[in-house]
Amino acid sequence: MSIAADWRRDGVRAIRWAAMAVLALAAVGCARQPEPTPLQAGAINTGTYPNLNITPPVAAPQLSAQDQAAQRAELNGARARQAAAAPGGGASAAEQERLRRLAQTHEQNTLSAIEGQP
Repeated sequence: MSIAADWRRDGVRAIRWAAMAVLALAAVGCARQPEPTPLQAGAINTGTYPNLNITPPVAAPQLSAQDQAAQRAELNGARARQAAAAPGGGASAAEQERLRRLAQTHEQNTLSAIEGQP
């Protein structure tokens, strides 16, 4: 036999051993499933139906009318401070319309670029 035939035979033999090792490891890995932790176990069948008439506990205490009024007053005060701090009191109606038209043209340009139309 030639040296090339020996190399070829040894290469085929090595591939076979590698394939058998991979299959053996795959079989061992599939043989045993890990046991779930209590959080992963899911619902537990107790053999009884759940009582849906029990009200769930409240996550947070409800706001009283006084608390709501205080929160609204605080928010209104913050809104007034922001409006007073804005230069010029905000954009004029003409400026708002100009910006609205600019947004529409940008929208049309973007859509035509996405769709591949000139």
